[in-house]
Amino acid sequence: MDKMTRILVMSDTHGLRQDDVTKIIQNEHCDYNIHCGDYGYSLDYMKQHFNYFVLGNNDKRQNDEHLAIKFEISGFKFYLLHGNQLYWHPYKNWIKNLFIEATKQDVDVLLFGHSHSYFVGTSKEHIIIANPGSVTMGRYGRQTYMIITIKNREINFEKRLGIVDKKDKKEN
Repeated sequence: MDKMTRILVMSDTHGLRQDDVTKIIQNEHCDYNIHCGDYGYSLDYMKQHFNYFVLGNNDKRQNDEHLAIKFEISGFKFYLLHGNQLYWHPYKNWIKNLFIEATKQDVDVLLFGHSHSYFVGTSKEHIIIANPGSVTMGRYGRQTYMIITIKNREINFEKRLGIVDKKDKKEN
């Protein structure tokens, strides 16, 4: 029986609520932690808390960060980038460009950020592109992050609610 691998994926935290981000990392107990850019934290913090991370368009380069990286987890080939490099209007063209890039990179999964909106899509070639949204600054009031599970060569993506201020919640 294969062990299940759990992967936490965040993006676009923009330096906000570092303690809350750390709590999510601690509470999720994942095997890997990934950040898709626009983190806004120190390089030391990123290296301590994330296995893989890339620069976003709002990050200040601090030596050895990358704009894009490839890696493998549990038999799946991943490509990680912020995504702003391929952004073109309209949105559907951006998604198309991300699928083209994933094909060029010969990967199973392309993880990206930038839009602050949760998204998972699969091409007819079974390539997956996924965006965890923003854990602190989600679009349309939806702060999100992602948990990926891999077991028996099956990969699943789960949306999780990010950090919502009490003032953002409406009383019923």
